[in-house]
Amino acid sequence: MTPLTAPDVGASDLRVSVWLIDMGDRAEQGERIVELLTPGMTFDVAMPVAGRITAIERAAGEQVQPGDVLAWIDPDPYS
Repeated sequence: MTPLTAPDVGASDLRVSVWLIDMGDRAEQGERIVELLTPGMTFDVAMPVAGRITAIERAAGEQVQPGDVLAWIDPDPYS
């Protein structure tokens, strides 16, 4: 399993805004799958590898810190 982690964007108030993919869905490497919010900006987080989302650890509205695991990805061996 590959973790999808919250990036360090230099803000202490970072929240999950919306998931653009559902658990069990497949996405390509580089595809945007979640938006994170700070008080002044929105950041997109992309898939680090192609694969399927097997677990979402942080729901929309939850506060996160850099390095927190947002989701788990089962990498696609055929990409």
